[in-house]
This record gives sequence, C-alpha cells and structure tokens, in this order.
Amino acid sequence: SIGNNVRIGDDTSIERSVAWDNVEIGAGCEITESIICNDCKIGDNVILDRAIIAPHCKVSNEKELIDKTLNLGEEV
Repeated sequence: SIGNNVRIGDDTSIERSVAWDNVEIGAGCEITESIICNDCKIGDNVILDRAIIAPHCKVSNEKELIDKTLNLGEEV
C-alpha cells in the first residue's frame, strides 16, 4: 500500500510493503516486506528486507537493511 505524496524512483521494486505519506524512495531500490513510515527519505540503490523505518528517518544511498528497525528520526 502506498500513501499520499510518495515519490518512487526509476527501477525500484516494492513487494509486500507499505509506504506511508510524504515518503521519497530513490532509484534502483529493492523493498520487500517492509514498512516505511511518514516523512522518510530512502536513497538510491537501497535494499530493505523485513525492515521498519520509523517517521522522519533518512537512509543513505547504497545501504542494505535486513531485519532492521530504525527509530524515530534516525539516519543511516
């Protein structure tokens, strides 16, 4: 399920995942069984697998988060 004001870059795949409102997802990402909460920015070429990204988080380019939870406002 995709919320309001969500931007998704080219060549990004999203499977069995949720993106809440005001989320930016970069190009070339693979997002599987994950939750991205409000006001998050996900960089390019990021892999999220069974991840929970709390509100106001930023994930830098080229990161891989598997079975990981980010807390409110965290940046990796």
